[in-house]
Amino acid sequence: MSNVIPLRGGRAPIGHFIRIGTTGHKQAEDMIIQGRFPVDRAVFDACAIGRQGSLLDALRRRGSELVLDTNVAELSALGKYEGAASQAPWGLSARPLGPSDFHGDRLHEILSLISGMAVKHRVSAVLAPTHMLTGPDDPWRSIDVATTIALREELNRAGGQNIAIDYQLLLPYHSLRDHDETSKIAADLGRLPIENIWIKASQFGADATTLGIRRYIEALQIFVELGHPIVADGVAGFAGLAVAAFGAASGIAHGIGDHERFDASSWTKPREQISGGLPKRILVPLLDRHLTQKQLDAIVAAPSGRRHVSCNDRACCKRGLEDTLSDPKGHYLFQRHRQVTQLSSVSEVLRAEHFIRTDVAAAERHTRAMSKLRIPDLGVRIMLEKERARLERLPTVLEQMIAEGLHRRRAAAPRFRVSGQNPARKAWS
Repeated sequence: MSNVIPLRGGRAPIGHFIRIGTTGHKQAEDMIIQGRFPVDRAVFDACAIGRQGSLLDALRRRGSELVLDTNVAELSALGKYEGAASQAPWGLSARPLGPSDFHGDRLHEILSLISGMAVKHRVSAVLAPTHMLTGPDDPWRSIDVATTIALREELNRAGGQNIAIDYQLLLPYHSLRDHDETSKIAADLGRLPIENIWIKASQFGADATTLGIRRYIEALQIFVELGHPIVADGVAGFAGLAVAAFGAASGIAHGIGDHERFDASSWTKPREQISGGLPKRILVPLLDRHLTQKQLDAIVAAPSGRRHVSCNDRACCKRGLEDTLSDPKGHYLFQRHRQVTQLSSVSEVLRAEHFIRTDVAAAERHTRAMSKLRIPDLGVRIMLEKERARLERLPTVLEQMIAEGLHRRRAAAPRFRVSGQNPARKAWS
């Protein structure tokens, strides 16, 4: 490991990955047709990619980067293997995948199926078939290392020499913060044939506290030292922007209005039947949170409330709030992409300070004004007061982090990997 990562003065773009999920392909296709899908990196779940061919083709024609998530982590969890992930060809209907499935002929079968899918769909990279770890002594740790090496060999045999492997590290947030635990894991990753490292920390995401954001950035430093690009998976909003601004990650990944927080607390319990989808939520970027329809209505009903929740970006919503409500997903993706793009345009050496002086400062002013609205709904008033207090604390903590030099070690920038076989791309051996 290198002890010092030089602070660069360039403008390497922040990698922005969108998880399509099991049903998001229809929305994404509509957005592409309407010219409202600005992101050029997409993650497809193995359990759903077979029915998402038209979206794959559309993104491939645009020269997008396509990543395959094998869903092995979900297929190996008691609370997830019977859900949507069960449609992946290597899953089992009777039980979760276990350690015995990752040895001998069974391992070869799984990796052959994964490699075949990756080559068939001409993806740019595959997330290594890893598992949710409980810590460095988890038996899955050594299995995942061996499986990643074997996957590289199987991809090469299947004609996928140009398909990269990204390592997906899933672990509890408290384990990520344990330096002794992460040191052992980082030592493993330093010798693997991988390109990007994806960090998926359970119970961390867009709703992280100010202290939680600091601790997350501190925890990622040991992975930054490996020299690989780092993707903060299941993170969005100011939490994701802060992580990218301080260079702890060089990419972020989330869904289209969802997957902004990762929580595996239910993975070890028998699956519960869930009926119905998530309620409609509307992103208010300067509040750094989503609002339910009821919360939004309460704010709009207050004097001057409407202008505080209306989208004033005419490139996004020409008719303001009316367009936002008619297409909340399109509004969401446009605004999230705008945040990442604007931060990417700033020199890396200045990103942390720019984020504080521009994004956080604007949100702090906006939320302070919203907290003064005469809103009859007590619950909404309490929510706004909490958001105001959170955003007022954030710059103080981030400025202290700059003073301590936490923005000086920066993750390497992710290479843009066009989907399909391209001789100009690196062939993995």
